[in-house]
Amino acid sequence: MSFAEMRKKFPKQPGETNTQHRLRAFKAPLRRVLVGESAARAKLGLPRAEIPPLATALQCWSDELSFGFGKSIVAVDLAARLVAAVRRHPGSLGHFARSFSMRADTFCGSGGSSNRRVRDALPLPLPSTEEVDRWLAHSALPKARRCRRRAAAREVSEQAWLHLSAVALNYAFCGRAQEGWRHRPTLSKAQTQVYVHLKSRAAALAEDPLAMVVVPAIDELAGGCGSAYEGETGVKALPCRLCELAPGLPARECAATLDAIDFVDDEVGAWLRRPELALLDQSDWPDPLPRARVNVETEADWEELALHLASLGIFTTLAESELVRVRGEPVLNGLFAVEKKGTPAPGATRVTRLILNMVPGNSLLKAHVGEAALLAASTSWTSVVIPERKLLLWSGDDQKGAFFVWRVPPAWHPYMAVGRPLAGKLFGRPEPVVYVTSAVIAMGWSLAVPVFQHIHRRLCRLAPPLGAGLPPDGEWRKDCARPLVEAGSGQDAGWWQVYIDDFDAPESVEEVLARKLAGAPSDLQLQVRASYERASVSFSAEKAHCRQLRVERMGADVDGVSGRLAVPASRALATAGLCLAAVQRRLVPWRVAMAALGKLARAFEFRRPLFGVLNSVWRLAASSAQGAYLDAEMVEELLMGVMVLPLAASSLRARIDGIVTSSDASEMGGGACTSAGLREDVAAAVQVPRTVPDQLGIGARLLNMPEDPARPWAAANPRVPARAVRRVLSVLLIGLFDGIGGLAVAFSRLPVRIAAYVAAETDAKARRVVRLRWPGVIDWGDVTRVGSETVRDLFEAFGGLVDLVVVAAGSPCQDLSRLNVGGRGLSGRKSSLFHEVPRILALLAAVFRDRLVWFVENVASMSDVNVELISEALQVRPTLVCSSVFVPCRRPRLFWTSWGATASAPLRLTDRGVYDELVGPGVPLMDLAWEDEGCSWPGRPRCFPTLVCCRPQPSFPSAPRGFATASEAARQRWAADGHRYHVALYEDKNMICTSSFPFLRLPTSEERERLLGFDVGYTSLATKGSNPQDASDARAFLLGNSFSIHVVAWLCQQLLHRRGALNRELSIEEAPPVRECRATRDQAGAFVTEPGEPDTAEARQLVLHYLSRAEKGESDVRLDYGVPYRPRGWPRTSLDPFAWKWRAVVSMAWPGRSSTHINVRELQAATSAIRWRARKVAQHGSRFLHLVDSQVVAAIVTKGRSSSRKPQPILKRWMAVVAAADMYPLIGYVVSEDNPADEPVSAETRRRYGRALRALLAHFGAEQAGADALRGDPEDADALVAEYLEGPWASGAGIAAANNTLAGVCFAAPRLRRHLDLSWTLLKAWRHHEPASRVLPLTTEAVAAMAGFACAAGAFDVAALHLVGFEGMLRGAEVFALTVGDIVDRGELFVVRISSSKTTAGKDCAEAVVVRSRMAAALLRIAVRGLGAGARLSWRTPSQLRGALRALARGLGLAGPITWHSLRRGGASAFFVRSGSMEATLVAGRWASSATARLYIEGAVADSDCGSCSWPL
Repeated sequence: MSFAEMRKKFPKQPGETNTQHRLRAFKAPLRRVLVGESAARAKLGLPRAEIPPLATALQCWSDELSFGFGKSIVAVDLAARLVAAVRRHPGSLGHFARSFSMRADTFCGSGGSSNRRVRDALPLPLPSTEEVDRWLAHSALPKARRCRRRAAAREVSEQAWLHLSAVALNYAFCGRAQEGWRHRPTLSKAQTQVYVHLKSRAAALAEDPLAMVVVPAIDELAGGCGSAYEGETGVKALPCRLCELAPGLPARECAATLDAIDFVDDEVGAWLRRPELALLDQSDWPDPLPRARVNVETEADWEELALHLASLGIFTTLAESELVRVRGEPVLNGLFAVEKKGTPAPGATRVTRLILNMVPGNSLLKAHVGEAALLAASTSWTSVVIPERKLLLWSGDDQKGAFFVWRVPPAWHPYMAVGRPLAGKLFGRPEPVVYVTSAVIAMGWSLAVPVFQHIHRRLCRLAPPLGAGLPPDGEWRKDCARPLVEAGSGQDAGWWQVYIDDFDAPESVEEVLARKLAGAPSDLQLQVRASYERASVSFSAEKAHCRQLRVERMGADVDGVSGRLAVPASRALATAGLCLAAVQRRLVPWRVAMAALGKLARAFEFRRPLFGVLNSVWRLAASSAQGAYLDAEMVEELLMGVMVLPLAASSLRARIDGIVTSSDASEMGGGACTSAGLREDVAAAVQVPRTVPDQLGIGARLLNMPEDPARPWAAANPRVPARAVRRVLSVLLIGLFDGIGGLAVAFSRLPVRIAAYVAAETDAKARRVVRLRWPGVIDWGDVTRVGSETVRDLFEAFGGLVDLVVVAAGSPCQDLSRLNVGGRGLSGRKSSLFHEVPRILALLAAVFRDRLVWFVENVASMSDVNVELISEALQVRPTLVCSSVFVPCRRPRLFWTSWGATASAPLRLTDRGVYDELVGPGVPLMDLAWEDEGCSWPGRPRCFPTLVCCRPQPSFPSAPRGFATASEAARQRWAADGHRYHVALYEDKNMICTSSFPFLRLPTSEERERLLGFDVGYTSLATKGSNPQDASDARAFLLGNSFSIHVVAWLCQQLLHRRGALNRELSIEEAPPVRECRATRDQAGAFVTEPGEPDTAEARQLVLHYLSRAEKGESDVRLDYGVPYRPRGWPRTSLDPFAWKWRAVVSMAWPGRSSTHINVRELQAATSAIRWRARKVAQHGSRFLHLVDSQVVAAIVTKGRSSSRKPQPILKRWMAVVAAADMYPLIGYVVSEDNPADEPVSAETRRRYGRALRALLAHFGAEQAGADALRGDPEDADALVAEYLEGPWASGAGIAAANNTLAGVCFAAPRLRRHLDLSWTLLKAWRHHEPASRVLPLTTEAVAAMAGFACAAGAFDVAALHLVGFEGMLRGAEVFALTVGDIVDRGELFVVRISSSKTTAGKDCAEAVVVRSRMAAALLRIAVRGLGAGARLSWRTPSQLRGALRALARGLGLAGPITWHSLRRGGASAFFVRSGSMEATLVAGRWASSATARLYIEGAVADSDCGSCSWPL
């Protein structure tokens, strides 16, 4: 009802002024509230016995369901009855479905108009169910009068599934608390697009509305459920009958015609010929031996089946003496059948498939995965991208006969014997009793899939004539990145895949060409068929697909036109029937419950976020085998699972979006950022063509991706000629006490391919350098925590991928160095960590064996005793190598190497007793220009002293080494520099000469990096946001603890030569050059004020690259760009967020003080970022990358569910938004300190800061002059800002401008944050003397009128908050944070608890106020009705509540500033007028100072007269 309608409904009375008329009209609804208060309380106070328990009501509802067990139901009836069942559901879901539409919010919003902008895509106004209701009414009529027209049925079915999907999404988004059910009745643009998506999904499920859906009989299903060959759940083990098996058996000319041994490689052939190689150790054989049953009904059936299979060659016979025996007991397997698709033989009712139950035989075998690990399920196709104006043509073949074609060597026959004897005469054998055994690859043999997959792949991969010669980089397999179409590519592209006996070759083709090619075999398909023919392998022409636009493959329905990928509609409806049967029964057998969950899980695997609706039902897995009881929560979840079945599909048409988002949260608030474009160097790297994308190493990651796959070292060290390299080894690097990654830097310059890099380090700054310089590094952290399980995981991930494992250990030297007079050697606290090295080397040697090599480095100044102790522990004699042999800088270090160092001219090794020393020609072999430009070191040709660690000491150290012999100048420099290094390094001869003051200085960080062989700027990422001196100290400390890259590279190239990787040792001229590293975050400008073009072709290509290696429903990005692919992406690596430029888009504070877990907050922040994307129609139907810094959140979001209850409501919100907007987020992890969303600043805040900064710079006369002033000395900048703030203070301006100025300065110049002491002191004094906000106070009559109109509009929550805020004199933030638990009903009065207020901030206490107003009490009782204790009093956001207040004020014609603060001022004034006591008012208003209270009250009395409305109405 509008303001005009209110005044019209209550006409003006004679003699009544306009003000009195409006107040009377608007207050009228309050009277109706008071009259109905008694009735409402009586209704809410019903005795508990009169309210039926939910369990009883749920049982009655289940009994009334009209889904008949063991009967068929038409698909449209299933959908329509499901709508009716959901409406009648007695729980929260049914209440939501019935009452959600009644919660439409017609109350005016922030703009004062009922048509205000709706931003979120959810909740949705529910669609009409008129056709569904009409259909249900017709279904109640006699059968002869029912309408069964297909068009009408399809419309009804679509409408039903659309309604169910909308209800499910709304319920998941809004939750059970009714305060979240408010929604707008009109559709926004985003919501209109959501309904377009939902209608298309509903139409796909309603494609055949008159299909028959079987609601299975629970008792029949419970007989035997298992897993079918296709992965379907809920199949039953059946008896073997020849009449049912015959249609599925191969023809006589096809069965058992090929020997598997002829088509395998040597490795597989070895254990095929010799089964003992695949057997477990006899001590590991089970005791007792498992048994298996031969499932046949009669002996005659068994004889008939065995004879027929023997005639085909599938079975052969064994005498009893030929059986394998375990502890004297024969190994005998079972036999059963499962139902499969096909046309039954005459006289039969079904077609079955023969399965050997080889549990007894398999129990003797080792676990062997082999090439079965390459099998990629059809759910992995969700990462396929069909570009615009292209169609997906699908080609595929099935091998005829499959397993029954391939014979196994006779040595395996005894392990496959079937445990039901037969008469030998039946097979022409003299023995009275024989046993049949499988002569072919048996379905049920644990090695069947690895062997068959291996054979089929060889037929496809090998070059003709042995195979088809298919391109290896085009294979779709689980252990490699997906071969996807490049974003924006105009070329046709596709892939090929082998899945046991299936071969598939889809291709993306231009639409016009695709129509012409449809029906013709593809090129790859013809190549494979030719290979089949040469190998005498047959394929099924009936099952072949030749460039079809829609196919059903591997249990998936693939539509190459629309791009829909899901389980077939018939299976989805069958899943719905099974789930509804379980819901109707409530107490179901465990097998049936698992079958229902399995079918739902199979459907949801094509849209993993939908798993969010299933949480409690997973407890059924722990139920007893006798039965599982579905409680109310499980019933609701199964209903929700069925309701969202139309959404269980992925769109291969979802476009790649180059806009990346990142979210973060803390205890105080959360935020999100969005990318504003790629960095220039990353964009250039993405454009580099890569022919073999995942065979490249990370050796050249520092600068760019290498262009030449055959020479992966070329970008890092182009001086190494190709002729010097015999073969490129794949190397796994492990750095113990790794520091800043000197091992990886050295190997990046050598001709190797770095497959992976493991770093064990505890120093935070060193780990940051390694993480940012080597994305994808495996962080082991503390070496003391490295155990056998850690090593085993490493071996499983990389054992088959690497040729060499190199371990480097530079254990702490503090207790070993002679510089430490009190050092305790290897028994010292730090240096004793050396003993971890032999322990870890032993663990690695146990799995990697002869591929393991290592070296250990430590200081040369240790005592001979310690040298001998280390040599004894490692069983190796060390070599002393000083970096001055190669470069003009001393760094003597002892190296213990497993391969032994050698020397050739001009170098030689000299025996020094306990070690050998490498001696050079006397001058460095490399002429290195290491000084910065314009600087020089006068000590040439001498070598520069050893670069030691930087350790500033504010006071004079005790007994400093060399102080007595140091010059006075050196002493003064040493003291002035804070005693950072040894005093000898401050002598003139060790200082660098410069052309400007101070003329003499120590080496810079860049000069140290050149001398040690690191790339210039390599350590610049050690700190984040530190001042220059702290950053320089940190870099010097890290470099002082590192290797000399020149020395390590020289030692390791000897290793490569001995391992046959190099034809000769590399010369000094081929040493790696020193290069410039890429910029740091600050230099690159990670945040931008003016956004660029984020969605470029390069940005989309980068996101596509991440998609190609995603896991878990193709949404979990575990490996960064440029990191070689590894199976399972173990361990998860931090993505590099500095590849993008960023801008903030979402910034929020959590309401009140809360103990919510940080992982829940992180999930809330991520959901807010997704909601922000869903508001834009252009973002719908897209794939994008989203970064989080919580591995827990990354895991639960990609899995779609969580076992913890705390994040489940938020996870359901995530699911609802993602499913509604048809979005496909790729989740990447980024380490917390690199998360760009760590401190997000919204666009509006940036604009506010910008205005304040422009005013500040204009104060200096010219913007450039002001900018220069802020870049200068921090103390000078502080004085200038304080001088500027004096102006607004003196002129009486508001404090907001001063706040924005200081915040803007700190944001634009972070280095000034801790240096504006004078400015902050001035601002603090300003706040202390700032008068109260000069908003106008509201009178009692005005507040009552506003509350009355809010009641008339149905906004009882708004009315209640107005009255409570006025009566309790609450601050706006206190009102917005009120929850139901804060309200205590005392009958005649209400106590309102304020858990978080301005006066209790930081204190462990709470405040309370008393509300005595009858109107406020009545409205509070209405507002809290049906809400949980933790629910907020109003579902509206603070912004919406502020807008509502402004709209009501405008309706009353109130002029002037009106905010929620007006309620506090007006309430305080009214209380003071009633009580007449300033002290009582001070206590009631909870002011700490009477001076502040006087400002509120006296000003308010002057403004409003406190009893009459003085504003013009």
